[in-house]
Amino acid sequence: MQMDRTADGQRFCKVERDLELFDSLKDEWWNPEGPMGGLHRMNPVRSTYFLHVLKQHSCCKVLELGCGGGILSSALEIEGIELYAVDRLPSALQAARPHLTKTHLICSKAENLPFPSEVFDAVVSSDFLEHVEDLNQVIAESTRVLKHGGLFLYDTINKTLKSLLVLKFVGEYICGFIPKGTHQFKKLVPLSRLIKLMADHGIQNTETYGLVPNMSVWRALFHRDDVQFKLSRKDVSMLYIGYGVKT
Repeated sequence: MQMDRTADGQRFCKVERDLELFDSLKDEWWNPEGPMGGLHRMNPVRSTYFLHVLKQHSCCKVLELGCGGGILSSALEIEGIELYAVDRLPSALQAARPHLTKTHLICSKAENLPFPSEVFDAVVSSDFLEHVEDLNQVIAESTRVLKHGGLFLYDTINKTLKSLLVLKFVGEYICGFIPKGTHQFKKLVPLSRLIKLMADHGIQNTETYGLVPNMSVWRALFHRDDVQFKLSRKDVSMLYIGYGVKT
């Protein structure tokens, strides 16, 4: 029992560290030249992909998990989509509010969503799964609030040696492309694990793409002002994006 309490305490400390980091950046969410610049540079390809899938499947009522300062939310605010966005940090929601016009912002943990079962056409999780306290519970809750045939859309970081070297060590500590301490390697999500967790909860993965820079990885890290991102059918070694359907 002592070992379980120790493990829970360590996990709690890691989650609190993540929250403290993002809370300290509360005034930087909408500064494209600041520490959140990477999110702004990736937003066009992420939002374009998500909107394409949502429109393709005629999704109207959509939930975004871990919305942060609302960078993706702002792009999802289109006619025909009723958007709900949750985050557990009040400071992030405060940063998001001036940039959104009709999104329903709610302070909540993704592990315990304040919604009835089977009410959403789609759940979107972008740049979030690698930060959660209990990934299995987040997938379970996402499944619960999804209608039958609803979509679970995701993008996150693969747990590979390449992502450790490029995104963690070089991206955070050498080039400053990402704020230091943003990611913990232990919490990165192998694609195979995500697909299995989805399947365990009744979501069948439909497609997955890699998210890659429009130049070599090393050039992108040292020329971050020029980098843009695109989908890749082959390279999911660092970032990946896709969706599955609740069966």
